[in-house]
Amino acid sequence: MSPEAASRRPPPSEDAAALSARRAALAGVCEDAAGRVIGLLVEEAASATNLLGLGRDATRRYGDSIMALLPLVTDAMREADEALRARKIEALSAAVRGVSDRHRIPKIIERGLTAIAVRVGRQAVRHAAPRTGYGADELEAEFILFAEQLEASLHRR
Repeated sequence: MSPEAASRRPPPSEDAAALSARRAALAGVCEDAAGRVIGLLVEEAASATNLLGLGRDATRRYGDSIMALLPLVTDAMREADEALRARKIEALSAAVRGVSDRHRIPKIIERGLTAIAVRVGRQAVRHAAPRTGYGADELEAEFILFAEQLEASLHRR
């Protein structure tokens, strides 16, 4: 985890209910934005995988398979217990890697798609924050913490 991400960790004294509520709000925003974000990823994947000889149908199936992981994403995102959250993120990254392997998506493309998803996700989180009752910076910091934990797990695979 980057030093910047570590500084975004919730303070130890933070009330578990407050942390759970913020993470639930974040997961709700991500559920709402998932279709749009995955759609953009499928477009990017189609461009990248055409170079590898995979077609649009294959990338659409890849997108559908990634979208099917949304319950794992939001479950890990909502988790307030840090140790349990880390295990859920590890399971999620294993599932993502499994989808990529089944669809013959190289790790380098998976990493690029993950970076795009994080960038688009950050924008969606900032845009939707006012309707959640949380500030854009606060919700974005929670999103970045999750994204960095997931990316680190994916990079270890």
